[in-house]
Amino acid sequence: MLKQIYSIAAVRFVTALLATSGAIGTFSLTATSASAASIKLNTWTAEGGGDWQVDPTGTSVVQTINGSPTFFTSDFGAKGLELSGKIKVETSRDDDFIGFALGFNQGDLSNSAADFLLIDWKQGNQGTGLKGLAVSRVTGHLNVSEYWSHSDLPTTSGTITQLARGINLGNVGWNDYQEYDIEFNLDETNLKVYIDDELELNVNDDFSNINGNFAFYNSSQNLVRYSGFQAEPLPAQDVPEPASSLGLLALGAFGMLTRLKKKQTQK
Repeated sequence: MLKQIYSIAAVRFVTALLATSGAIGTFSLTATSASAASIKLNTWTAEGGGDWQVDPTGTSVVQTINGSPTFFTSDFGAKGLELSGKIKVETSRDDDFIGFALGFNQGDLSNSAADFLLIDWKQGNQGTGLKGLAVSRVTGHLNVSEYWSHSDLPTTSGTITQLARGINLGNVGWNDYQEYDIEFNLDETNLKVYIDDELELNVNDDFSNINGNFAFYNSSQNLVRYSGFQAEPLPAQDVPEPASSLGLLALGAFGMLTRLKKKQTQK
């Protein structure tokens, strides 16, 4: 009986270690699931010249107005997470900007202290607005023309600096009615963006001051749908070293438990 009690305790200890270290499954934003957490959009907030219509399930939203830059902002931070979902333009009548922001807080559209990353994608060339996928860093308060051209105007105090264009889609526009899978990974020093599982943006920089939330974005483009978004902590290889050490400890404990059970069977 005593050996059985020791075995049960050991199993519980190993399971806890493995779950904590990430050796089994993946973390979740909820305490009851070992997979990526589905993001509900009902508590998000809209800003700018848009009309964001959330569906009854809370998992999909459509922006319906062709107007000035608009954001739909989450209530959780964007950094340290693997964020994934789908984006689709449900019209063929326009060719402007769709996208996202990382590190955006409610009010940043007019905030002189804003500091966030803007990932936008334009379908066609139009004046200073170039087709293709890009990431820019926004600091301070911009006007519409600066969002459009990714360049500063002397009449405003804010700045926008284009950091990179897409590896494959840097000068390729999105397609009407095509649904794209998209994924974001942002930590203190690196941003990665994947579209349909292809790495498109991989930027190394100091992102320590970007501490805001995750947001959907579009400008001069209506009928853009964002759906099926999920979040989970970044994979184990992106977690600091102590977590890896904990994983090794867990695996060692698992081996010890296996040897103990083998001895008990032999007896």
